[in-house]
Amino acid sequence: MTIEQIKKGESDTLEFKREFPDKEKNVLKTIVAFANGEGGSVAVGIDDETLEVVGVNEDEIFRIKDKISNSISDNIEPQIVPRISYERIEDKTVIIINIPKGQNTPYCIKSEGLDGVYIRVDATTRVAERNKIQELSLWGMNKTFDEIVQRGVEEAKQNDIDFLINAFRTRSKRDVSIQNLVSWKLLKEENGKFYPSVAFRLLTSNDLHFAHIQCGLFKGTEKVHFLDRKEFDGSVLEQIENAITFLIQHLNIGAEIKGLYRRDIYEIPEEVLRELVTNAVMHRNYLLNSYIQICIFDDRVEIVSPGGIYGGLTIQDILAGKSSIRNEILADTFQKMQLVEHWGSGLKRIRELCKENGIEEPTYTASFSFFTATVKRNNSNTQNKGTNVPLSEEDVPLNVPLNEENVPLSDRTQKIIACINEKPNITAKEISDIIGVNEKTIKRDIAELKEKGIIIREGSKKTGYWKILACDNKEE
Repeated sequence: MTIEQIKKGESDTLEFKREFPDKEKNVLKTIVAFANGEGGSVAVGIDDETLEVVGVNEDEIFRIKDKISNSISDNIEPQIVPRISYERIEDKTVIIINIPKGQNTPYCIKSEGLDGVYIRVDATTRVAERNKIQELSLWGMNKTFDEIVQRGVEEAKQNDIDFLINAFRTRSKRDVSIQNLVSWKLLKEENGKFYPSVAFRLLTSNDLHFAHIQCGLFKGTEKVHFLDRKEFDGSVLEQIENAITFLIQHLNIGAEIKGLYRRDIYEIPEEVLRELVTNAVMHRNYLLNSYIQICIFDDRVEIVSPGGIYGGLTIQDILAGKSSIRNEILADTFQKMQLVEHWGSGLKRIRELCKENGIEEPTYTASFSFFTATVKRNNSNTQNKGTNVPLSEEDVPLNVPLNEENVPLSDRTQKIIACINEKPNITAKEISDIIGVNEKTIKRDIAELKEKGIIIREGSKKTGYWKILACDNKEE
């Protein structure tokens, strides 16, 4: 340990004590917190307020080391084996208690049981909340929350199994069997019955109450006046698409015209938004009773995901490509569906996309409970390229469907229109099977297309057909 390190003060992995007190409980709480986190060190012989190196009595070094070892052994469980050493700093002796990252979490004060589980938050030691204790318990068992099959859960419904198999087929062009879902820990087979993991439930009908995305458009730069807001539930796959559609609808769009084609230019590229939203869904803490929140302000977009950075990593670590996956089954499924490239590559990919599109890279902040990505709105990216200006007929590309306001439709609604164009009497269930989206979402999209005057229904409900009115998707 150096003077430079001492001058920086205490941190999430470093604590100073003037002496090892007779009433050592506060020190033990910190040791428990280090073991429940990324490990850490307690330096005895440094004043925690003035940062002065006061040292310990050299004649007492071995007695103090024995006292520390015995205190840890007698009062903390499971067992922690610290490495206790001493160093000479400014001609004084300082005892260093090094606590390794624990593998058998949660660690606690024996006399307090689970009420004595502590964690480190910045430079403070705090009592762990119930959801954090549960996460530490799973870590100690080498499991993640999304892989467990919760007690009392009903069998997986066949329509949910079909939905997920079809989603794999649509998104990754691969045929998947129910045994694949079992081997990937999405389902658990018992006596010929299949029970859903948390990941399976999230990916299908999603009955987890707080596993939703809330989107809001605000006037100005504060959360005061709503201009629009939506809450999306259902499969997290659909939530991602719905959130992206909400963002695109409320961000500025410009265009470049090249020959017969128009290239839309968003102030924040859709690829950046998709990476950020997908990462929020993939890495959030589903044990917390909070929603993902996406907020659009005049000057920025904020995407807030419940749960800080998992596994004790820092923002610098994840920007460098290091990863510690909170929801391994969900992440593995996203990779198999080609929604993400590789674990830990999300923020690096976002950086590259921002550079390619000439916009500022997002900034990230993390607390114990939330991870926030903030993207500045880049109005200059669209202001000189026809932002929200209706295009004349000769400017309209022949291969991009437009609504009556000349705003491009989302990818999903374009697919719905393509299905209708190919088979006018197609049903919502058939469209759902083709594009791998829940039938309820398809019906909602069709209702919006009808409301916007893009499609109408001709004839009766049973024998009629759909007619496309306000978009041209045909080649000349």
